[in-house]
Amino acid sequence: MNTDRTFSDDDLTAFLDGEAGKTLADDIENALATDPKLTTRLENLTVPLDSLRHAFDAQLASAPPVPNLFATNQIALPQTIVGRKGFWPGLGVGLVAGVTGAASLLNAVQPTQKSDGWLDVVANYQMLYVPETLDPPRRSTPGGNDRTQGYAADLASLSDVIGTNIEDLYRVNGLTFHRAQLLGFRGKPLIQVAYSLPDGTPIAICIVPSDTAEKSPRAQVLQGMAASDWTTGSHGVLVIGGEDQGIVNDIAQTVMPLI
Repeated sequence: MNTDRTFSDDDLTAFLDGEAGKTLADDIENALATDPKLTTRLENLTVPLDSLRHAFDAQLASAPPVPNLFATNQIALPQTIVGRKGFWPGLGVGLVAGVTGAASLLNAVQPTQKSDGWLDVVANYQMLYVPETLDPPRRSTPGGNDRTQGYAADLASLSDVIGTNIEDLYRVNGLTFHRAQLLGFRGKPLIQVAYSLPDGTPIAICIVPSDTAEKSPRAQVLQGMAASDWTTGSHGVLVIGGEDQGIVNDIAQTVMPLI
């Protein structure tokens, strides 16, 4: 079987990103067992992260914190955004400028594993976080009676973008909510909700659209951090941060009914 003619680069990239349909993924996995040329092609479609990581290390000391896109007096997302494939054109110019830096980082770093590419990219972004990266928790606005009102408004706007209701993610037991922001991966929206544990350890919950079949939470270690990921049938979800796998697993079980 000549895999060079059977699978296009787009097919193999979808496989690396964990976005290939079941039939395509099965065909590629079966071919990998007998065709070393296909393995070589897959390896050529990945970019080693070590050199990129060394380049980032030199800049960590002066790196600014990730901006809070939804802080008071900053531009908010519109309540209605165009469909997922065209979500970038529907955003205001100010918001696009605000997310360019973070989105560029996510798109520049490529996966090294043979599946679930977006998980590796997010892990490489999350590994840059330190407790000081996160802003102090949002306080209620003057005259406000409910400090959670602003949280829900931020998450309601992002719910429209990601295509699923995430408004309840501001109140995850055991976590302090800091912010939610819109990033992007390969032309798709990627929502990151940032929290901290009581000891200050950064934790993130990330969500992307995905047509991968529904899967239960899977515990793993990504870039030295405890992680748990699952798919709902319409979205992929990742909880990541710290080194305590038990804590991350508990957070995943708490978050599953909220998405």
